[in-house]
Amino acid sequence: MISCLVALLIGGISAKPVLGANSYIISGTVSDASGPLAHILIQTIPAGGGGVTNAAGAYAFTVPAGNYALRFSDPSNAHAPGFYSSSGFTFSADNRTLVLASSADTAVENLVMPKGYTIRGRVNDTAGPLAGISVYAGALGLSDWAASLELGDISDSAGHYLIVVPAGTWLLDFADPSGVHQSSFYSLTGPTDNQTEATTITIASNNLSQVDFSLPLAPAIGPLRIAAAIYAATEVGTHASGSFTNAAKTVRIGQYITLQVRLSPALAGTSVSLWLARKNASGVWSPFRILAHRTVGADGLVRYSYRRSTGGLFALRAYFAGNARYQVAWSPARQIRWR
Repeated sequence: MISCLVALLIGGISAKPVLGANSYIISGTVSDASGPLAHILIQTIPAGGGGVTNAAGAYAFTVPAGNYALRFSDPSNAHAPGFYSSSGFTFSADNRTLVLASSADTAVENLVMPKGYTIRGRVNDTAGPLAGISVYAGALGLSDWAASLELGDISDSAGHYLIVVPAGTWLLDFADPSGVHQSSFYSLTGPTDNQTEATTITIASNNLSQVDFSLPLAPAIGPLRIAAAIYAATEVGTHASGSFTNAAKTVRIGQYITLQVRLSPALAGTSVSLWLARKNASGVWSPFRILAHRTVGADGLVRYSYRRSTGGLFALRAYFAGNARYQVAWSPARQIRWR
């Protein structure tokens, strides 16, 4: 379908695309400050149509009936990618305007694309280059950071990435979908998970290269959470109605709780021990003693259902013995009372 559209657009748009049942035409033009832009790619979200601008900057394609966001990108990287908005170009998905194709063909206003500048570099860890790392550029000052994460790339086998952005001030966010490495913002002083500590990158007229970044490993073990209370001993695995948070840590004697600990998915198949301590009537805590051993699942989680037949205040924590890659680690302790 795309090849047909390219041929159509090269020859002009005087001939309309062929319509099927319940199909409509979306058309428009794309330009920059110097005039019409050729060879700009247009994609619909959700997928349903798309095309390429001709020498006059014009495009036209058919879509099934529906509402569509239009995303524009320049394969030459000379212009920043972004979305159609009724107020003009936007790189934020939250600010895009949907095009309605339900009762008639739609002519979209001319979209003016801003000049694009490249940010490029390499992602690694202490062992070498990292492939498959998501690298995002977000605009400084947005209240909803996630809304700006439309400009990005995924590092290749050599760890290289390239992002095209319009002029402005940006922050870079690096995320490992596997969970092995800790998501971090770029900073000249080292990785940080605090946006206010990130180093800003201002682009006015030049491309930036060698914005390299060393991504730290995710912590071996996260906090132990009391995920759910369970009403009866015979209902192991059935959660009580409503949430059971660390702020409400009281259950009846004989009730089960579900303990959950998150570790790095890289530790799947390894053993973690759960430990228990009790506070006596004099207010003195006993030493922590092993309660159980559990194996880390493929999702990086350890889960354990536990109950008490006697009352009292107890503390629970998880322990990982360490390996060649991760150090010995304890989770923070969590308290719970059976009564």
